[in-house]
Amino acid sequence: MEMKKLFLGLSLVLLVPVGANAQFGKLKKAVKGAVKGTATEASKSVSGNSSSSSNTAAASAVQKVDDKNAMTKTYNIMPGTDRTVKVGGMSKFDIDKVYEPSAAAKSNDPKASDTTTPNGYNRTVAQIHAAYEHLNPEWFPQPYYDYPMFYYMDDEQSTKFQWKTMGYLMNKIMEQHWDKEYRNFFYFGNYKDDNVHDGPIVPHGYPSIQAKFARFLADPQSYAAVAGMLEAHFYVRDRQKGYYDGVHLPGNSDSKVIYKKEGFARELGTMNFTKGEWEKMQDEADLFCIGVLYQKVPFPILERAFKVKLVHFEKYADNDYMKAMYCMQLEAAKEIYDGHPGNTKSGEHESLMQRYNAIVSQKEALYAAGKMAMMPVVKLDNTYKKDATFKKQVLEMGKKKLPNVNIEEVVFFNEDWDLFKSSEWPYPVTQRSQNVGFIYKKDGTYYISRYTLQQFRKGDMGSNVFEKGSLMGEGEPRKVEYPRKK
Repeated sequence: MEMKKLFLGLSLVLLVPVGANAQFGKLKKAVKGAVKGTATEASKSVSGNSSSSSNTAAASAVQKVDDKNAMTKTYNIMPGTDRTVKVGGMSKFDIDKVYEPSAAAKSNDPKASDTTTPNGYNRTVAQIHAAYEHLNPEWFPQPYYDYPMFYYMDDEQSTKFQWKTMGYLMNKIMEQHWDKEYRNFFYFGNYKDDNVHDGPIVPHGYPSIQAKFARFLADPQSYAAVAGMLEAHFYVRDRQKGYYDGVHLPGNSDSKVIYKKEGFARELGTMNFTKGEWEKMQDEADLFCIGVLYQKVPFPILERAFKVKLVHFEKYADNDYMKAMYCMQLEAAKEIYDGHPGNTKSGEHESLMQRYNAIVSQKEALYAAGKMAMMPVVKLDNTYKKDATFKKQVLEMGKKKLPNVNIEEVVFFNEDWDLFKSSEWPYPVTQRSQNVGFIYKKDGTYYISRYTLQQFRKGDMGSNVFEKGSLMGEGEPRKVEYPRKK
């Protein structure tokens, strides 16, 4: 009972109102205050030998709760945006307890009786799955075996699903430089690869974030679970800070989702959560896991997980995409690493920080290279020839836009001009445009920067004379298939 009271106190400490950009400082103070702010007290808390005064300190740092262990709290997700949420039942999960699978779990989950211990974990598969049964259903849908997409189920199918969906989300984040908003859906039916798309739908990657949090809570003192929790935290943190837009889900949990693109519309199915509900699940589980990490996980385990992220970065020395991804994860993990009460900045700390600083010092170049690696290669199958004089004029414009590269070729993607007319009779042409591209080589790779060449009618609307024109558009480089394939 005392352990449940302590854990309830912990859970409520984690849900004090925090802004997205200030949550770590406040959370660190709250947790350090609850454990006396020292590495010694943190160690006692982890080992389960906390004094009663430490328990009292944790309890005094939280608001009162009602008889149902529920609370209503204004929860700030993004600056200037408040949301009132009600969270209950968190005291029912004992982070220190090694659970045994229920009869229902054994009947519905083939892995509920698996006594092997996965690499990097402390508990068996059966014990991890047994813990899933007791997690907060407001964050982790229950029973877990009916919602396998929200958990790591320790079979080939689950491994493939979680890897694929998290990879898809990361790809979309890396593409954000060009595509500020995106919509993507994933069918429950696709979990089994059976091409049945008649169930509820979820966004790529979002259930997998919860799966990493669930895995951590099921075996919190294993470095593999901590490493997974740090990755999940990265996705939540970057969405909170606005580094990517998140998945835009139209409609609500009671409506059908209609996918519309270029005049095509098709009913996909019913969502089980709204966008706000997805984010609430992520944000609260994230804060809860950070608090568990600070109070229950010895610092050496966190440090080992942090080192795993460093090794992963160094392992992919020739893969720009993977380096960018692990650099992002390391930045997010560093905040948690610094905030752990047991971090005395001794031992390997200095050498780890040297490795970390060497990586983040080049993060802008890493992110740019990672985004470049994600770009599809532009093919030059549909380009058109123009007369030499016009081509030379456009080349001169391109040199002004791209002064630091040697343009090898100018290409045109329109056979003729696109015309824009006045809305008033007799509807004269007021401007015209066509898409152009400039091809150049950089660091051994060919790129193309594309612009829209716009010309406005000069003088009298009755004349047929246009201004020389200007290049409009982003001009972001993309890899190009060049020299042209014959």
